[in-house]
Amino acid sequence: MSEVNYKAFSYDLRKNVVDMIMSGNGGHIGGDMSVIDILITLTGICSS
Repeated sequence: MSEVNYKAFSYDLRKNVVDMIMSGNGGHIGGDMSVIDILITLTGICSS
């Protein structure tokens, strides 16, 4: 199984969220960023 670069993956997810929020003319991204942090952390722990 290949090793995942979680930092790059997290960056890509965050960029996608910001792009979606901006295309929708606004919104609150705080919760979205927190969920990304949690999921990346859990994924890293579970795959170790």
